[in-house]
Amino acid sequence: MDRDQPIGTEAERQDPRPGTGAVPERPACRATVVELLPHAIVRVMLDNGKDIVLVHASGAREKNFLRVRPGDLVEVTLSPQDPSRGRLLRLLER
Repeated sequence: MDRDQPIGTEAERQDPRPGTGAVPERPACRATVVELLPHAIVRVMLDNGKDIVLVHASGAREKNFLRVRPGDLVEVTLSPQDPSRGRLLRLLER
């Protein structure tokens, strides 16, 4: 076997999106803000009415000020590792 030849084809060696596939993506879900906590952490209740989750702002939301109040509808995505934690994606219309 020739050691200078790469194993597999170029298409097999290239990953179209590096870093994907290791952790499954969780779908976004709607929630209602229940309580505001320090350090921009928010406690929300999911639309199923049973689960209460701690979420933090994600992306540009952590740099730009996002005002949420108890009772606001928000869109969140849950962490695949810990379903009791998540990220706040956006504020929804009432």
